[in-house]
Amino acid sequence: MGAEQADRGGPGLDLRGRAELAFVERALDELDAFWEALAHAVEPLDRTLFTLAISEVLTNIVQHGAVGAGAAPGPVEIRMTISAGRDELRAVIADTAPPAGIDWEAVAMPETDAESGRGLALARSSLDEFAHTSGDDGNTWTLRRRISTADAGE
Repeated sequence: MGAEQADRGGPGLDLRGRAELAFVERALDELDAFWEALAHAVEPLDRTLFTLAISEVLTNIVQHGAVGAGAAPGPVEIRMTISAGRDELRAVIADTAPPAGIDWEAVAMPETDAESGRGLALARSSLDEFAHTSGDDGNTWTLRRRISTADAGE
């Protein structure tokens, strides 16, 4: 699949796969290559934080997507589309998992000795927009981060 032209006219990435850790690894490898092509346009901090948010969402889908009542009748599939516009990075991640019931008011960093529970809080703190919708066909996660400019004083 690899890097493709996004709908907005900027560079983009479109990946599909089964919700497995191998997909997360492949997605992060593809994202590394995507960043190489945009190294001059996207500051390292923006790349790092956006990648962190994507990694956390994908890992949550893999870990929790097929768990619980109403589990998907077969493997959970993921489609991730990333675009880099002039002013922002955007990812839309759709999965076929059962609707994720998230209490967004309770999403916060856990105590320092907690072994898990940081994923969504880390993702949210790394983004300017983090939205989730769900329905009978799965979940859609929208991630957006404004791009910093190295020459903001000009």
